[in-house]
Amino acid sequence: MFKMRTDVHLQNKAKGLALVAAVFAHGLASANETTPANPSPNPPAAEQGLVKSFNEVLQDLVNEFSFDLRAKALNTLRTVSIRRVALGEGIPRTYESYLETQVADAFRKHSVTKVLQCMNCRVRRTVVENGRLVMTTPINNPQELDAIAAQLGVDAWVDVTLLYQETSMILGFHVFDSKSKEMLWTKLYNTENIYKQRAEAKETEDKQQLMAEQSKKSKYSISTTLGWQLVPNVKNSANMVGLNFKFAERFNSGRDEVGTRVSAIVAPSVIISDYPEIAGDPAASAEIVDGTSKEVILPFSKAMGLFALYGHLFNAEPSNNDGAIWGSEFGAGTIVSKGYACFSLRGGATLRLGQRFTLDAGVAYSLPTTISIRNKYKYTTPGGVGADFAFGLHF
Repeated sequence: MFKMRTDVHLQNKAKGLALVAAVFAHGLASANETTPANPSPNPPAAEQGLVKSFNEVLQDLVNEFSFDLRAKALNTLRTVSIRRVALGEGIPRTYESYLETQVADAFRKHSVTKVLQCMNCRVRRTVVENGRLVMTTPINNPQELDAIAAQLGVDAWVDVTLLYQETSMILGFHVFDSKSKEMLWTKLYNTENIYKQRAEAKETEDKQQLMAEQSKKSKYSISTTLGWQLVPNVKNSANMVGLNFKFAERFNSGRDEVGTRVSAIVAPSVIISDYPEIAGDPAASAEIVDGTSKEVILPFSKAMGLFALYGHLFNAEPSNNDGAIWGSEFGAGTIVSKGYACFSLRGGATLRLGQRFTLDAGVAYSLPTTISIRNKYKYTTPGGVGADFAFGLHF
């Protein structure tokens, strides 16, 4: 096969006989400096952990081009013809026809654009210019190329470039209008970028699959907090200390949970000093008011809260619990003490810091209830609004 001399090729370019994109000229120059004399059968651009042959890597590049065709990148063109297939050094010339066939087949399968075969484009003629013998083809002669385009009905010409480098293989396309010579579409496909994107996509897919698998598994949330509670007492709300235990099962990728909340509630006086008992037991005692005996109801100093709860965590991720997580929870249950029980509703917010610490704050409402004193007196408690704030550990 005849190989055009470099000086003749440069001369033809200087005369404007070839419309080759600058990006391809730069790519070819880089390839000439870095490509090996013969392509390795296993190019280094293969995916990590997988060795691929030269043809397999080339097919990956063509597949990327096919993907763009399926995305209707060139559907505005009715007909095209492949004008030139340029190969970098080290790639056998037999790949010209092989690559042209692959590109034409991609057009046929994945787009509505028809590929016309230009038999006259590669007809070689020898002419004498300035006393020198020069071989030329119609693809290097704009007038002849325009005549062929008009004869065949070619809307656009396609130039294809294949470069092989030590770190990657590059497939380039340059599509220009056959009449105006305006560049319509150009793109480079680089195996280094393609395989990197595939690895990132695979990593993302694996992460999503892991998250999906984790979301199917049951997860349990356990926390214990200690803090202040304003509890609606027998008469008035009282400041108390609450030790809370929460057990819940998480679902919906860890964003929702259902469980129970158990609270041990005591008055500060129980912890700090002895409770000032009144003679006997009683939950009530006699007091003389204006010469009249009147029962005085003492507030309870110890109680237990038992709630069924539902919680939602707004920014929880099943694979990452290291950040701050905001959530809300709602519960319904009862507060019980000796001789006392009332129905209570509670709504609150939670802030989880890291994997171990949690802040809880809430508002509760206790309904009125009736208590019995010595099986003699009946007293209706007013109920009321309470609140709580606690800090603790989350597991």
